[in-house]
Amino acid sequence: MQQRIIRRFGLAVMTVVAGALAAPSIGAAAPQALALVATEGDTTLICEGGKCSAEFSAFCLQQDRSSPVRGTPYRLTADSAVTVTGTARDGKTITLNPATDLRFHSLRTHVAVHIAVTEATVRQHGLTAVTVAIGENVTLAPVAVLGDENPQDEAGLAAAAGPLRAVGSRIVDTNENRMAAARLTSRLINDLDANALPQTDVTQSLWVRAVGEKSPTSKAATRMARGALELCQFAVERRGIGEIKGCLQQHHDKFVDYLNGHYWKAVGAGT
Repeated sequence: MQQRIIRRFGLAVMTVVAGALAAPSIGAAAPQALALVATEGDTTLICEGGKCSAEFSAFCLQQDRSSPVRGTPYRLTADSAVTVTGTARDGKTITLNPATDLRFHSLRTHVAVHIAVTEATVRQHGLTAVTVAIGENVTLAPVAVLGDENPQDEAGLAAAAGPLRAVGSRIVDTNENRMAAARLTSRLINDLDANALPQTDVTQSLWVRAVGEKSPTSKAATRMARGALELCQFAVERRGIGEIKGCLQQHHDKFVDYLNGHYWKAVGAGT
C-alpha cells in the first residue's frame, strides 16, 4: 500500500517539476541540491582547537545536475528545521542561528556533508560543546558562484525543497533499515574523530560508546552497522587495508546510495 502511494506521489511530483528540472548542464554548472537527512535527535559536534564540527548524512535531490566536489559550500533553504544549541564555559546554554552560525560543505559527493560552527561564533560565546538536530525535509542549496553558466534557479530549488524532498523523506530519511544503519555508522565515524582513537582494536569500545549496549534502531539496522564495523576491523587488523574510519565511510555511503537509487526510481527519474 505504501509503495503504491509513493509511486502515485512520485508521478505527480514529476508532472509538477519536469519543467523546473529540464535545464541542460552546460560548462561550469551549479551542483545538485542536497537533502540533509533527519538526525532523529541531537548530534554532538566535535569541539577542539576553537572549532566544532561533524559529518552528517545527505543524498541528492537533482539527478540531472552533477554531484558536488569535496568542499563545495552549501546553504540552508528557507524554513529548514535545524536546531543548534551551544554550551559556554560557564555552563549556560545558547540557541544559535543555523543560517548564520553554521557552515555546510560537501564531504563525499552527495552522501555526506561537513557541518561546522563558525570560529567567530565559538569565540564570541566561548563555546565548549555544540549539538545539532536536523529536522524533517531539510534541504541544502549550493552557494551561488559568480559566472556560473547554469546556476540554480528559484523554480528548481522550490521543486527540490518541496515535492522532491517530501518523496525523499518517505523513502530515505524514514527508512528503518539502511538509513538507520547509516545513522549508526555516522555516529561511529564521528566518535572516532572525537576520541582520537587508534585505528586498530576498537570494535567493542567504539560500539558501546557511540551506540550503546541497546541500539534504539531495528535489529536489521543494528546488524548491518555492527557488521560493517566488524568487517572494517577485520580488513585493518588482518589484511592491513586502509583504516577503520575510511572503511566505515564507505559502508555509510553504500547504505545511503542504495536508498538514493530507490528515491530516483520513485520519482521516475532513475533507472
